[in-house]
Amino acid sequence: MFDAVLTVRRFAPSGTVREWRFQPFWLRVDIDDPPANDSRLTLTSHGRSLTVGWFLTAPERFALAQALRAALARLRGGPNPEPAA
Repeated sequence: MFDAVLTVRRFAPSGTVREWRFQPFWLRVDIDDPPANDSRLTLTSHGRSLTVGWFLTAPERFALAQALRAALARLRGGPNPEPAA
């Protein structure tokens, strides 16, 4: 059995660390296309959502979303998703 997991860790200036784990075969990466300044990059799985990359610019969040989608597609053994037109 394949035990892949995507782990997101958030490090606060106080030293506090929060951690979220997602099973990548069920993970959905969402962002507006094209992204606006207030577009959120969210990771969603099994009814849980996490907003990530809020400190990035809209184009950087979009690029991160594309990179995450491509990595998930490789992990799942499927084709690399085409960028949306």
